[in-house]
Amino acid sequence: MKLAADNIYKNIAISVSLVGLLVYFGVFNRYHLIYLEQIQLFRYSADYLTGFFQEPGGLICLLGSFFTQFFRIPWLGAILLTLSGFLVYQQTRAIFMKQGLKGVLFPLLPLALLAALHSNHNFPLAFTLGYLLSLVCFNLYISISKNRLRFLAGLALYAFMYYGAGVFSFLTIFLFILYEILHIKGTQRYFFILTLGILSFLVPYLSWKYGYLIPLKEAWLLPVSF
Repeated sequence: MKLAADNIYKNIAISVSLVGLLVYFGVFNRYHLIYLEQIQLFRYSADYLTGFFQEPGGLICLLGSFFTQFFRIPWLGAILLTLSGFLVYQQTRAIFMKQGLKGVLFPLLPLALLAALHSNHNFPLAFTLGYLLSLVCFNLYISISKNRLRFLAGLALYAFMYYGAGVFSFLTIFLFILYEILHIKGTQRYFFILTLGILSFLVPYLSWKYGYLIPLKEAWLLPVSF
């Protein structure tokens, strides 16, 4: 009985939060969404689309720009932002449950943070997608029980994150290392951690030197710019 009541309260909290997010963007921030669509021009041409992949984070920038073009219809933009927030919540909750944390409050906190961040025109949808991909990769990482297989998967996931999400790959690496420190025993984990740390420096440097035509510091920072 208590479990059923808890599930009802959780569902109510989730529903209220998502509806609140939808109304916040659809009613109170509708002109903000229109402005975001107006300051970009998404084109369906090969040169434009391939241009996204000439620097780290091209995948999330491409997807972010693609979905932002629909912000011209404010309610559609509000639905897309609410959906992205819901996916972030789902991944956060899945990670917490794998660690034995079954509450609903903490997984909902990113929704409030995303609402605040997306109220600023300097925070594009691509950044939320980068954060979401980091959570997805971490969720996959901790789902693998065998140390060697998890480590190999971590290398592949990091490579995907760096070229697809740029600076958000460092969040992924941080989560990997934190998991190894807190949950994995044995000396093998130190090799994993050291290798991941070296790669987080080496891959951006080599990509800058032999691949991307960008300033050196941007090899670590893109798609975020200062």
